Amino acid sequence: MRNEETRKKQVNKMRSYTNNIVGFLITVLLILSGGSIKAANLKQISDTLSDSGISESANHTVTFTLTNEIPASGKIIITPQATYFTVSSTLDYTDVDLKVDSAEKTLGATAGSGAGSAIGVAVTTGDSGSLTLTLNDTDAIIAGSVIIIKIGTNAEIGATGNEQIQNPSAVNSYTIAIQTKNSANVVLDSGTAMIATTQKVSVSGEVAAIPKTVEVTVTSGGGSPIDRSTDIVFGGKTGPKNEVVIVENGEILGTVTAGKDGTFEIKFKDIVSAEHSYSLYAIDRSGETTSLITIKVSVPLNDTTKVTSIILPPTLSLEKESYTVSEEIPVFGEWIPESAVILFNNKKKEPMGRAETDKEGRYVFTIPKGTLKEGRYVISAKGAVKEKTTEFGLGGHVEITGEKKEIKPPEIEIPEITKKEPDKFPVLVKELLSPLFRGVERLKKIEETYTFILEFALGILWLIIGFLLVERIRRRNNEEKKANRKIIKNQKS
Repeated sequence: MRNEETRKKQVNKMRSYTNNIVGFLITVLLILSGGSIKAANLKQISDTLSDSGISESANHTVTFTLTNEIPASGKIIITPQATYFTVSSTLDYTDVDLKVDSAEKTLGATAGSGAGSAIGVAVTTGDSGSLTLTLNDTDAIIAGSVIIIKIGTNAEIGATGNEQIQNPSAVNSYTIAIQTKNSANVVLDSGTAMIATTQKVSVSGEVAAIPKTVEVTVTSGGGSPIDRSTDIVFGGKTGPKNEVVIVENGEILGTVTAGKDGTFEIKFKDIVSAEHSYSLYAIDRSGETTSLITIKVSVPLNDTTKVTSIILPPTLSLEKESYTVSEEIPVFGEWIPESAVILFNNKKKEPMGRAETDKEGRYVFTIPKGTLKEGRYVISAKGAVKEKTTEFGLGGHVEITGEKKEIKPPEIEIPEITKKEPDKFPVLVKELLSPLFRGVERLKKIEETYTFILEFALGILWLIIGFLLVERIRRRNNEEKKANRKIIKNQKS
């Protein structure tokens, strides 16, 4: 009986010891984690535009998947890249739709109170615009939810939208920033969608890209009576040795390298007879890319369709993104050899100047110092062919700043300060507390590698538990041996 009571006391002691260790490790975990949720990246982010043309008004369909839950009174913030997009001054919640996992949500000018009430939509208009959707004070959006936000005339829930967001004025790639926050404005998730503005083109004779897409049918009796395959041929000009890329539905169909004179031609066989929309661009020898042109073609059955005389815009690059007003700005690029390239800045319709490409298709144009005042500009280029011009190539962004002047600090007389004997008490306190300060610094370093520490601590925990179990078995065996010996002794006596 006494042995049984002793054994129970030992078991309870072991349980208490184990619980203390587990509690200590959990406390360490909470300290190292800081009890907070770190901001994560949104998943599967996209923004689909109804029209990617420069300066066009377009609808946006923004889609993403949450990593963290958005709590009640939390926010979704959508911010088009500042200074490039323009949010209409009359755009409001009626121009916005919100779906969460395909469920339509009610929107209003302000967030409501109570379950199922409206989600508020606040709009900042202009060229630094944004949209903020604020959840009501009761409902949350759980992690993993798929969010779809429509902005523009594509908004149809409740009321039909009638306002849109205007695209940038230059062909380039731009960002749409997305954030989710809690009611204290702490960022939960964030991500960025990339979109590109484009020039559109029609093909007829020797023409270049024009602003609007026009549907054309270009046919010729290219197939023979024996072989009547459905083929399409693309041909035209760009910079020498430039790589021309042909794209359909977001997939690259093929590439071809232009000759020394910039001429290229590529043929695709066994094309489906239908309406097709192709996009073309070129990559020059320096890795710079032309703007994208789009061609809509009706391909007839059993014939060869030729789309020729395509002239891609020039490429353009700058040495750096920031200059002072007193610096010259060299502009480089490639295009058809021995041809004219016209330079523009986005703030004026008149050309800044004209450059001629050399025999290798390269050009250099220097913007004189003082030509551009302080501000941000997009430098663009057009190519001129037989009194016609291409559309703008991809622009180069540049910032002009004022002249940097060296500012000397004023000379100040510093009066001589009589040295005082330092007080020994603060020094003593500092020395006594120095181990604590060092411990805090170590904790900061430990926080960076807390995963390793937790794994190590858990390993120690299992080791201790194993040791305690072995010790328990050993003691139990000893007790049984003693009991057996006592029984044997009693039997002998």
